[in-house]
Amino acid sequence: VTNLRHALRIAPRFEKLYLSLIRMLVEDEFVRADGDRLEFLRDSQEIRRSVDLRQEIAADFPQLREVLDLLEECVSHYGKALSGEIDAISVLFPEGRSRSPVDNSHADIYKHLLKEIVRTFVERSRGKKIRILEVGAGQGQLTDLVVPELRDSNVEYYFTDIGRSFVLDAERRAVESDLDFMKFGILDISRNPGEQGFGNQSFDLILGLNVVHATRDIEDTLENLKSVLAPAGMMLLVEAVKPERWIDMTTGLAEGWWHFDDRIRRDSPLMDPVEWEDVFQGLGFHAHVFPRNEAQRSRTDHGLVVAQLDAEEGVAELPAAVTLQESDEQRRTR
Repeated sequence: VTNLRHALRIAPRFEKLYLSLIRMLVEDEFVRADGDRLEFLRDSQEIRRSVDLRQEIAADFPQLREVLDLLEECVSHYGKALSGEIDAISVLFPEGRSRSPVDNSHADIYKHLLKEIVRTFVERSRGKKIRILEVGAGQGQLTDLVVPELRDSNVEYYFTDIGRSFVLDAERRAVESDLDFMKFGILDISRNPGEQGFGNQSFDLILGLNVVHATRDIEDTLENLKSVLAPAGMMLLVEAVKPERWIDMTTGLAEGWWHFDDRIRRDSPLMDPVEWEDVFQGLGFHAHVFPRNEAQRSRTDHGLVVAQLDAEEGVAELPAAVTLQESDEQRRTR
């Protein structure tokens, strides 16, 4: 394994991607691994050409054409990208534009479920001002769904991201839309929020879409977020919960995808629903991850983490929207 990595000139920052690709070959019985030694099990004549496989899959599943295009583009640049000859991120974001295909995941289901929980939480506040912190808000996929529901409510909605350009763009769009209840700031959730100007126990709700898993140490990150959560506050995170090969083979060109380094994760930055529940409970939260049904968990690629420090209400008595929309999710994932 090591000799092959050197022969292919794999840069150290992509070693986890390289090992992930090796595991795929082992799982599909193309190679056998014995310690650091690899034995190839198939003659090249037995292996079907990728172009033929691509045409066959595209014919049977035309909705996957964009995924296939992205895979082909990324894999065709592996030699130069993984060796550092070209900037790997430029393959995913040519001229700063994402090549990401149309979202075929279940994420939208859980984004809408999050929106309903936020709306119900605010309605139950009896006029008290609710302070909401969105972390890693990026291009505003979650923001654009949740914020319109809050226009006539007594809330302050803090849009934050580690990237200044995302924050400035969101602030510009909020001014254009007269969203005067929105606030903006730069926040690195892998660092102490108090040192970045965010007060202790100052937010009633913390929201995030596929951001917490992208940090080096999950427990450290959640401790940071816990520090700014009010005692009866709630954390709502939509997270990918199932590693998928095509995502590792494409998004894996972003070295940040392999940034994780903690005691929980070994081969992937993603955690399954049980792991999410365990890590939150280990930090003193009452937590559930939706879907709750085991059969649905085996099929979904995203989930919604609902966590609260004081479960006298909220997690203990989730709004009816959870039950209704989870039933809808079950119908869609059959």
